[in-house]
Amino acid sequence: MIELKKIINDLETDFYQNLRENLHKNKANNFLLLLESYRTGEHDDSSIMEKLQINKNSFYVLKSRLHDKIQISITGESEHDSNALLNQIALINEKCFNSPRSVAIAFLTKLAEDLLNFDMHVELIYVYSALKKLHLYSDKYYYYSSLHNKQIALGISGAKCEEILGEFNRYLGEYHFTRSQDNLEKLIFLQKEIENQVKLNPAKKMQLIKNIIDVQFKLFCNHTDKLTSELLETITSCYDLMNHIPKNCFLHEIDYIIDIFSFEYYFRKKENSKATEYLDKIEIDKNRILLSSAISLTSLHLENRFKYFQLHKEYDKLNIELNSKFLTDPFDSFTEINLKIYKSLINFVLGNAKEAHLIIHDILNLKILKDHTHLIIELKLLDVFYQIELEDFEMALNIISQIQRKIKAEKVNYSHVNHLIKIFTGFINNKKSNNLSKLLDEFTLFEARNSGRYSVFNSLSFILNTKLKAHETT
Repeated sequence: MIELKKIINDLETDFYQNLRENLHKNKANNFLLLLESYRTGEHDDSSIMEKLQINKNSFYVLKSRLHDKIQISITGESEHDSNALLNQIALINEKCFNSPRSVAIAFLTKLAEDLLNFDMHVELIYVYSALKKLHLYSDKYYYYSSLHNKQIALGISGAKCEEILGEFNRYLGEYHFTRSQDNLEKLIFLQKEIENQVKLNPAKKMQLIKNIIDVQFKLFCNHTDKLTSELLETITSCYDLMNHIPKNCFLHEIDYIIDIFSFEYYFRKKENSKATEYLDKIEIDKNRILLSSAISLTSLHLENRFKYFQLHKEYDKLNIELNSKFLTDPFDSFTEINLKIYKSLINFVLGNAKEAHLIIHDILNLKILKDHTHLIIELKLLDVFYQIELEDFEMALNIISQIQRKIKAEKVNYSHVNHLIKIFTGFINNKKSNNLSKLLDEFTLFEARNSGRYSVFNSLSFILNTKLKAHETT
């Protein structure tokens, strides 16, 4: 603690009078006596303790608390508002070169304390740099130099965490389209990288970034129906961490991603009321949710968003979705493709199979799909179903042949797709007779085996099942 008496004596008259009036107004008589005694020099410490009837320990606490009150007054009581702290950063040079040294140092040390509460390491670099300058001829210079260097390291660590998060989302998009082991291993590696970074820099923001990575991995790479309570705890902790990071942090602009995680969790758990609650929250930010792909690959949410509206027969909302202007990054091909698939599915459900087919056709013509085997198979399966609905059976059979050749050439385990192909060919061969009941057995086998990394046709399996059952009863 900087010598309190010197700080009080260095305070400008107007500032001192305002402080004195506030203490008087709040009936803080002990603080007021200490303030006036140090300002006027009428009493030494012994006589002050005697007047207040306190011992040395209590007197030290009193001095410490008065020191804190003065610091808060100097910094404008900004410790509860990260935006106000940023305003204080702009005052550093003014305080350093236009105020008594004791006042400037009190201002900076209080500001540093408040910034630490918000893990604002980049801003702390400026504060400790200023404290270094003010202590250039003091033995504390090396102390503040050490703190300055530490904040630089923590700032770099924070930037690294953001970089890892971006890389994770990029590879998550690649993995979603390819389901390759190589991309999966990259995601696992990045998980370990972020874990190591958080060990070095356990700031709330870094913990939140780690949670975002962990939740996405468990939701979109785990490929099991087992959603553990541990996952829910991680999602819940995201809300708590968000409340403890500065309001100016970019993560506050996309806090809806945690609501998306919650929706995904409860929808998969078939807890409809909870899923609806979080989907309603997402609706507020609906048009901008796809802009956050550097932080969370939110376009992966579109599949279950579609399934929710479909299962609840909310066709009016699907029609609104079809005409909604979702903001996207034009360079983010993963989000652009997922959005097009979403629009294709909506068109199909609303009875416009021709438009649904045209959208899929446009996607399949993109050059970037060359090595994306899983996505190609998924899109072609959708297109077969569309062609059957359009009764273009020749085209449907042609696409089925393409799928079979693709699976054979890639030597990937898509044996479950054969059940789906049998269902499609059954539709084609039995369209006139409507004798499709035997295909329900094939659908049961498909559903049983359509799990894990290479699962397909999840968006329309419910409609296919409904269609099969409808034909069975006719």
